[in-house]
Amino acid sequence: MFVAENREGQRFYSLFEDEAILRGISKGAELVCPDCSSLVRFRAGTKTPHFYHQTRCANPNPYSEPESAAHRSGKLALYNWLNVIYPGSRVELEYFISETKQRSDVMLLHPDGQRLAFEFQCSRITGAVWRERHDLYASAGVEDVWILNEDILRYESMECKIISLESEIYKQHKLLSYFNPENETVTFIADGYGGAGRIYDPEQFCDNLKNVRVVNDRIWLLSYENYLIQKEELIRKKALEEEGRRRSLEMQRRRQQEEAEFRKRVREEKESQDSQRFNAHYSDILKNRGSFMQDFTPKELRLFQTLASRYHLTKENFPGMFHLTLEHSDLIVTPPQLWQLWIFDQILNKRQRSVFKKQKDHKIWLDDVKEKFIALRKDGLLRTRHQNDKPINYIFTMYNYISSLNKCGVLENLGSSTTKYQRILVDRIPMFKSHKENAILNMYFEGYIHEKINQLGMEFDEQILQIQVACSKEGIPIDGNVKREDISKSRYKNNYDKGILSLIDEYTDVVMASNGRASRADKDMCGTIIKNFYLNSNMDDQSRDFIRKIIQIHKTGY
Repeated sequence: MFVAENREGQRFYSLFEDEAILRGISKGAELVCPDCSSLVRFRAGTKTPHFYHQTRCANPNPYSEPESAAHRSGKLALYNWLNVIYPGSRVELEYFISETKQRSDVMLLHPDGQRLAFEFQCSRITGAVWRERHDLYASAGVEDVWILNEDILRYESMECKIISLESEIYKQHKLLSYFNPENETVTFIADGYGGAGRIYDPEQFCDNLKNVRVVNDRIWLLSYENYLIQKEELIRKKALEEEGRRRSLEMQRRRQQEEAEFRKRVREEKESQDSQRFNAHYSDILKNRGSFMQDFTPKELRLFQTLASRYHLTKENFPGMFHLTLEHSDLIVTPPQLWQLWIFDQILNKRQRSVFKKQKDHKIWLDDVKEKFIALRKDGLLRTRHQNDKPINYIFTMYNYISSLNKCGVLENLGSSTTKYQRILVDRIPMFKSHKENAILNMYFEGYIHEKINQLGMEFDEQILQIQVACSKEGIPIDGNVKREDISKSRYKNNYDKGILSLIDEYTDVVMASNGRASRADKDMCGTIIKNFYLNSNMDDQSRDFIRKIIQIHKTGY
């Protein structure tokens, strides 16, 4: 022990008093233990000057430990350090706390009455003992600072192995302090995460004791403070970055929402405009169906009446297929009801001649139709916008109509690079009785999409397919319902073994993979493939419904 008292209570420090004076007082048996008032003696020489009991202490400190050289030198170093940094406060060695009967290694007593106990812990006490002593200090209103002997520190390979003492202190303060009395260096272990007997990935800080300060009742390293400042700055930057990302995501979300709302408005406006155009076009078609004959010249009217009589056509059942608005339609002044019906009549006449000649296949060379179309104009039965000897402009309109007949299932293009050679697939077309039905079909063939249009269009497609089967080379008769066993005998039998999946792949490869930009020839080819597929006698109703929808997509030009 470093402290003793005389009979009057005057304290003497073995480390600082004159050795001769202490020896004299000791020989006079005037020094006693501050704890038990028993007689103590002074000893010096090869060891650090200290006091010792001649007999066992009658009132020992319950937490006293065997005094080692490291402990004595550590206490002294802390005592001297505190005297330097707190010249206006009192620093005591082995200070006795009457409330708890504890004796701290070093006590810092501030003028305002605040007490700060420093414990230099060299022995490996348990965490439970530390907790008990810590709580006792707190009960007496004393702040306690625990500095461990560096010999306890076991730091290796980015982890720190700890005993229960260290574990309890780390739980309390998230920081461990170590002191080496030989070189007077202080080491901090901080900012790791705890495990079973270990602290993983901790930060380690070292500095000389003379550079250490006491901040908020804790010893403080400048390097640790700089680390905390940098860490706080990093956290602040990360928070700013996170806030920036959050704002960016919020702006992006708002922008996407605004874009979605804009697209919705555009879509709704387009749907509204489409609906208006749809209704206006439907009204125009109905109006024109009742008045188109007023636009005929006398010659045109006679030709129309002849053709209409041949096919038993009336104002009500006049097919929408013969009233199509096409690209370049404006080049032909004659109402489309005449020249489109006339082209259809030329196709059926060619088929009838082919049947009469008992030909195996019914084909038509469109140049023949074109020449007759030109002759019609010369005979005054076809009026065009450009009255000259070069028919190239309005002939485009004729070929556009031929393309529509391909989509409707009347013709099948046989050329890979030209549309001039066509197979005739039918000898008639499905007939619908009312103005409204034929007006809706008119819009269906022009590519309009609407629930009612699609429904009636599907009905037309089913009927035209049945007619195609009936008109195949075996000449299967049709009575309104084609049996699947009859279909299997048709000329489409060669397409059966292609299989559902291969046909779907063939269709999607050509049309879908082209992102809707397939050529007209590709689309026409795909239409034929799908129609052949539809006639497969082994197909279930669900697959047949799927193909009906695919045909609708094909016909609308996607």
